Amino acid sequence: MSWKFFKRDPSIDLGAYFVEIQNERIDFDDPVIQKIVDDLGGLASWPQLTLQQFKDFTEQLRVKVALSTGEIVEIGDVNYLSVDPDTNKAQDTGLSWDDATVTPNMENFVVSTIEQVLNDEDIRVDEQISYPQIENAMVQLISAAETLTDFDDGDMPMLPDSDAYTTALEENQKLNIQPRKFTDGPSVSAPVEKPKQSLEINDLPSASMPEPTVADKPLAPSVPLGVAPIAPTAPVAPAEPSAKEVATSEPATVKAMTDNALLDKIQQFQVNVPSFSVDEQLLTDTVAPEDERYVDVMVARQKAEANQVLSHAAADLTAATHRDLMKVATQAKLNTEEIDKLLSDDWQAPLTKQIAHKQQQAFANRLAETRRNLTAAYDDDVARENTRHDNTLADLKRQYDVDVDKLTTQNELDRERTIESETARVIAQQSLYIDKEIATLQQQAEELATHQIIDEMVSRQTEAEGILADALEDISGKIENDRQQYLSEHESALEARRIADEATAKNLQAQRANYDLAALETSKHSLEAERVSLQEKVVKLQAESAKWQAQAEGKQSDLERLTARVAELTQGEQQTALIAALAGSRQPEPAPAAPTAKNSFVKGALDSAAILLGIGGIGYGTYHVVDTQNKAEASVKAAEASYNAKTVVLQKQLKKSVQSSEKATKTSSSSATASSKATSKQDFSQLDADVKNGSLKSYYQSFDKANLATEERTLAVGKLLINAKQLADAKQLAAANDGHSNQLLALINKQ
Repeated sequence: MSWKFFKRDPSIDLGAYFVEIQNERIDFDDPVIQKIVDDLGGLASWPQLTLQQFKDFTEQLRVKVALSTGEIVEIGDVNYLSVDPDTNKAQDTGLSWDDATVTPNMENFVVSTIEQVLNDEDIRVDEQISYPQIENAMVQLISAAETLTDFDDGDMPMLPDSDAYTTALEENQKLNIQPRKFTDGPSVSAPVEKPKQSLEINDLPSASMPEPTVADKPLAPSVPLGVAPIAPTAPVAPAEPSAKEVATSEPATVKAMTDNALLDKIQQFQVNVPSFSVDEQLLTDTVAPEDERYVDVMVARQKAEANQVLSHAAADLTAATHRDLMKVATQAKLNTEEIDKLLSDDWQAPLTKQIAHKQQQAFANRLAETRRNLTAAYDDDVARENTRHDNTLADLKRQYDVDVDKLTTQNELDRERTIESETARVIAQQSLYIDKEIATLQQQAEELATHQIIDEMVSRQTEAEGILADALEDISGKIENDRQQYLSEHESALEARRIADEATAKNLQAQRANYDLAALETSKHSLEAERVSLQEKVVKLQAESAKWQAQAEGKQSDLERLTARVAELTQGEQQTALIAALAGSRQPEPAPAAPTAKNSFVKGALDSAAILLGIGGIGYGTYHVVDTQNKAEASVKAAEASYNAKTVVLQKQLKKSVQSSEKATKTSSSSATASSKATSKQDFSQLDADVKNGSLKSYYQSFDKANLATEERTLAVGKLLINAKQLADAKQLAAANDGHSNQLLALINKQ
């Protein structure tokens, strides 16, 4: 046994003797244990506790956990510490309760600690530890428990003497430690010889009390708590128990044992709990309503909740039945008429008075006889010693007085001792008889109460199981109904997801359509730029054509003149002149003309050929310009028509996609519908911006056949629809905007 010093919090007063829990194994997460800790004020000083806190804690664990569930509660290693009054430091007392556990049949922590210490193999084989050391430490624990807790004297354990401990050690026997209230004395004690009494029970006068039927046997003395048992040093008479202790100790013991037996019988009643089989793996899964395992997981969770409800219901039924059975046990009172009659008679007072009177008379007679003998001896001595000196006579007189006083005192002491011993012995005999009768009557009452409780337990068991069976059937029906609901939710979720997927696909298609529409708009701008460029080229060609036309008109008169002259030439001359003209046109420098008539004719022919070629070139240029302009305008018109057609198609596709998306959104979420209604007050800013840019994208997305609020906005959108060749949509727009669509209707009528 080692002696150590421990630090403690000076702000917390734990008393002169307290406990410290080490290697704790108690489960504070258990809700029952948490409730116990809360009821005890939270145990703020844990792992150090006062003896009263530790007593309350272990008793609550025994009643609310060990007795209720039959489980053994593990605490840890409990060390007992004391505070040195000189240094005010905590030090180890040498006692510990290793691997402390709370069992249903545990008495208290003091009894369990002392029983473990006395039976500990390590302590027994340690030759350096003597029994007086162990006994001294245990006496300190018992004394501290009596002082610092609300334990009764009967709750403290009875310590064995040194001989009993040595015998158990030598024979390797286990010592069974019990509280005082369950024992009459030490488990092993040396017989003490009683002095022979001068007065027997048969010498007493008869009294009106029941005759005892047990042997004349004195009660064994009890060892006081906090003091080690001390063997008597001389064969003197043992201290007999007082009349009050004898009259009250044994009935209280029998009553406590009876109450414990009935309590154990009642605690045996437990309601069987029916339960659903649940796959624990399903309880840990996280699922959405559209998952395949959604129904199984939800049903498993509901079954687990049902099991908890049934378990709590069974526990409530068990607790309620325990309370009812306790009431039944309380109402099953035993017939105490004969006991009350025995206890109500004041038979001790007359018996004590009678014994005292008889003994006083006997000792008075004995004293008178002694005095007579002494007087006679005195007279003889006086007669024989009459001749002695007066001093010798005075000495004899003094000796006489001393002897008389001594004998008188001794006589009185013997008288009182005999009266007390005889009275206690007779009362003990009568008390044993009364206790036996009380035990017999209580045993009969206990058997009667036990039978009543068993009958009540059978009835309550059947009733409780019927209630739980009905509850199980109701819960099963509810679970099946909820399972159908979960199936419906699962199918609805799958349908909503399918619609959402379709809407997503259509949104993607609409986005691609918007991309194509943007590409067409870009192509349109490119074609418009090309058309402007072609128009500029056409203007230039027209200017050149006008210049060529002016030149052609200037040469027209010359052409007519030459034509008339050519008509006068022969065909052969014409061919010769034309060949010469053509040959001369390839020469860089024509030869100098001779002043002859034939050369003049050739020159005229060449001029005519040149005029013909110029007229032909002008005609071809004019035709090329006109043809190019016509082709450019046709290309621009074709591009515009293609752009408008594709725009209409894409806008219609976008409109259908938006409608499908809105339908899917409305089907999958009621909140989306509420949001759509909340935004019924339309914001036309985006529509106005698109109309200003010549686009119908916002209209087909959000305002198709909708009320556009104003005459100006309705007319602007209607014009774009008419230009896009969507006259039917324009009429539907006019019908949707009745009251502010007059200008649009007038424009439609002009088409």
